[in-house]
Amino acid sequence: MKRFLLILKTELVSISGSIPFHIIALLSPVMFLFIFVADLKQDISFPVKLTEAISVKQNMKAGQYTAEPNPAQFKSNHKTGIKKYPIPYIGFFKFLLSGYKSPMGTPYFLSGNKLSPAEIIEVKPVLKTDRRLSGSLILRIKDVNANTIKNYRNRLTGGISAHFAENFSGKAIKINEKRVYKRDPSWVSFFASSILVFAILFCGFIFGSLAFTHEWKDSGMVILKLSPVSSFFILGGKITGVFLKILTAVVIYLFLSVYAAGEFIFYSAVPSIIAGCIFAAPIGMLFGLYFKDHLVSFIFALTGALTLWVLGGGFGTNISMPDWIRTASGLNPVAGIINSIRISCFGGSASLTDYLYPLITGILAFFFLLFIYDTIIHRPARPVKTGEDK
Repeated sequence: MKRFLLILKTELVSISGSIPFHIIALLSPVMFLFIFVADLKQDISFPVKLTEAISVKQNMKAGQYTAEPNPAQFKSNHKTGIKKYPIPYIGFFKFLLSGYKSPMGTPYFLSGNKLSPAEIIEVKPVLKTDRRLSGSLILRIKDVNANTIKNYRNRLTGGISAHFAENFSGKAIKINEKRVYKRDPSWVSFFASSILVFAILFCGFIFGSLAFTHEWKDSGMVILKLSPVSSFFILGGKITGVFLKILTAVVIYLFLSVYAAGEFIFYSAVPSIIAGCIFAAPIGMLFGLYFKDHLVSFIFALTGALTLWVLGGGFGTNISMPDWIRTASGLNPVAGIINSIRISCFGGSASLTDYLYPLITGILAFFFLLFIYDTIIHRPARPVKTGEDK
């Protein structure tokens, strides 16, 4: 036991020899999170600018209104079936957007944003004539990104459909939204839970690789080869030190995620975090044992963590990827870690496989590491034949 603790102490003290890599491992997920927070602070609400001056000018020429109407009056007028309404077009669309919300009540649109890439430049109100609905809007999107155009078009179509379903009962398709989790997460909270998995992977791969790269660099492998301590105790002490460093990084990340997301969502995530640590640590140690160099191991750790994280659904879904990638992703243990952490944060029923698959993979990786270390590095000394033995 004393030898085990000595190896554990040596592993923790070795941090001083690779401080820059430890800092990078700690800060990368945190910076990743704060970039998402800055970009997604409006949550699921899309900003849209309503060009009132254009619509008001057009409507005044037509002599269709003189003042901004009451939304309640507008709603009742809709139900009466009057063909035209004494309201401004832009007022109609403001009313339409204000009522389009998620099941949790979050608005899908934020109007009046000057920096929005989408601008409503003309809206004609919905008319009911001979049991037919008619109306139009012109949307100008100041962006060449196809994904932005698609998302705004889908949101506006959904808003109009929801408005029809509410005000023209039986004459429009009603869309019911069902939540994946028990509560709808905000985008910031959703990515905070997802980036936690990246933090575990990246720190596990980096810290695990450093457990051996500093031994190669400082000629510590010679001492380990000659050590009378069994391979199991040597690797056990090292991987325990790696676990402690990963958990320290996770605690720091969780603390900062509360500041970023404004809430703590990880009350039930401990089993998933432990499973992730057991998966990542031995794989990182294999990197260090094989590559022997700090920088090479760092590159493979970063590439491996990002690849596994993205293919495991770190950005939310891989449904748009080719079939063969989605099939391969189904074999990715990280997908189970991501899914179990999200369910623990936002509610739902997790599969036992989501916990066991990465856990068993990590245990197998450790025993593979033990086999490699025991047969290649820590081979028992062979007796040297002398001339007298011949």
